[in-house]
Amino acid sequence: MLQLSNSSRAMTRKFFTFIAIFSLCAAVFTFCDSDNEPKPSPSEVQKEAVLAALGNKSDLSAFVEALKDLDFSDVDADELTIFAVQNSALPKSALKSTDNDGFIIERHVVKGKHLKSSLTEGKKLTALDGSTLTIKVEGGKIYVNGVELGEEILAGESVVFIVDKVIPASAPNGFENPADAGVRKAQELCECFKKSSDEEGEACAEILHEKYDEYEEDADFEDAFWQELEKCDADAPFWWAGGDNPTDPAEAGVKKAQELCECFKKSSDEEGMACAQILHEKYDEFEEDADYEDAFWQELEKCDADTPDWW
Repeated sequence: MLQLSNSSRAMTRKFFTFIAIFSLCAAVFTFCDSDNEPKPSPSEVQKEAVLAALGNKSDLSAFVEALKDLDFSDVDADELTIFAVQNSALPKSALKSTDNDGFIIERHVVKGKHLKSSLTEGKKLTALDGSTLTIKVEGGKIYVNGVELGEEILAGESVVFIVDKVIPASAPNGFENPADAGVRKAQELCECFKKSSDEEGEACAEILHEKYDEYEEDADFEDAFWQELEKCDADAPFWWAGGDNPTDPAEAGVKKAQELCECFKKSSDEEGMACAQILHEKYDEFEEDADYEDAFWQELEKCDADTPDWW
């Protein structure tokens, strides 16, 4: 058996003692160093959970990119509710911006976990940008500031709702859903039809157009509007085209004849001639079309008003 001298054994003990001390110091250094690394806040942890949950949804890619850029370090919340907007509703420039064409991502994030089951009629949530989000429940659907909530996705301790529109800063015009707005616009437009002069009526309608502009491309708004307008107890005045001008020449001819008949009924020649002049400009593009001319004269023969001297 190999025998070590006293001096060799002493050297060996010193070597292993050195190794032990070195290993201990390394362990302590590693522990202290890792302890000094900044830990993500609870809200940042939830942000990462949401990003992971939405990562495979290609129709939310623009929103996901915007969410990545949002700083959650100062957000004091260990649960979040997020309204993820589909790509089709976002402006192309919204990928890296927190305020672009009306898209403010902070408005789509709320502290706390608010499941659909907890979103009751009239409940109000406060978004990170300070906006008040008002809940409306109607027909089994839930709306936040007029935007219908879609799929509910759980992510960590948070919840995500898919929405197909950018959420406005408040429930617009006091309405929580587009259908209510459509009904109200139709009712108000019916009152415009009853104005004593065309100038007043047109001015009234223009105010309504601006008031309800944000709804104009919403299918629920349009359907409710036209259904309600059919109930109006006033005749539609000549200045009301009822939507876009006809594109079919024969249809345009019929329409102009019907509107011209209303011009014939004006109380003064001046009003009648002004009315007719507006129609002339309105339908100018069809004037040389044979189908338009034929349809116009045939329809005008049905007019129940006497032909005025100025015509």
